[in-house]
Amino acid sequence: AQERISDRLLFRLPFMRFWFAAISPYYQSISAGDFGEFEQKWQQLKGNFSIVLSNLLVRDLVVQHRQDACIDDPIVTVGSYYDKQTHIELLAKHRSGKLLAGACKYSKNPAQHNMPDTLREKCQKASLTIEEYVLFSNNGFTAEVYALEKKSMVLLSRKDLSSLLDDLTEEDLLVYKNKKY
Repeated sequence: AQERISDRLLFRLPFMRFWFAAISPYYQSISAGDFGEFEQKWQQLKGNFSIVLSNLLVRDLVVQHRQDACIDDPIVTVGSYYDKQTHIELLAKHRSGKLLAGACKYSKNPAQHNMPDTLREKCQKASLTIEEYVLFSNNGFTAEVYALEKKSMVLLSRKDLSSLLDDLTEEDLLVYKNKKY
């Protein structure tokens, strides 16, 4: 079978995503002082940028959370999964080879009972054998989802994100010096 290169571009730096999505296509009008097209496009795109950055925070949270729970089998790689049929926001591999899949929800409402089922269906479509599932919901979960929580499913919410700040040192802080960089 011949492999095909994906037509999807993944930028590692959020600024590059911003540049190629919002600035580059409108460079001529922006350089002429007309920001109308850019502003219209930015209104459509800005929510996507916060979701990507939030997903990166959730990845760090999951790695930290599972590090504490799986000392003998740490996560060695973490990312997302894409193919032509499905997208899984979080896919991680432990040293042992076990896979962890995760889904994220950022709406104002708590996550509903269908969130775990949807994630499992995506994993089946991708033919992935998943040992652990992680669900992140910005505003928590309904009682039905909490009742479904089992050993193989971890539920995390916005309040859990604060644990990423627990081990920060003075060296980790950025000091504003009122300078242009």
